[in-house]
Amino acid sequence: MFMGRLVERPNDVMIYGRAIAKRYEEGTDDATEDDVRMRYWRRKFPHYIRMHSPEFMGGTLAQGVSLNELLDSLGVEAFESTRRNWEAGRGNTDPRRSIGPQPAVLLSAQGSAWVNAQLEERFRNHGKLTPADLADVR
Repeated sequence: MFMGRLVERPNDVMIYGRAIAKRYEEGTDDATEDDVRMRYWRRKFPHYIRMHSPEFMGGTLAQGVSLNELLDSLGVEAFESTRRNWEAGRGNTDPRRSIGPQPAVLLSAQGSAWVNAQLEERFRNHGKLTPADLADVR
């Protein structure tokens, strides 16, 4: 999975890392009532995603991978759903409309390869955060 953050000016999602997600486990990966009280939005999105082998770019968000650039580069082939709809000749084929208010969107094989190549370039240019860097995040 890729991690990104919404940014303004321009409105975009900047991708700054990736990790391998673990399979969902009921109970273990669910927000508790205390979690929901602390963050009201967890009522709508109550599931956590556990991951391993994280890699985060050592630069700033401005140096991350732009989701807008992905969509401009690959268009309908960026996401699996728009690619499938285009092949079927029906349904939404606009990748910008596919994002919407959802917590995740499945990239196509081409989209995933494009983002991975861009991230590798960022890692070469800006380095990666070390485990010690990640342990120091509060």
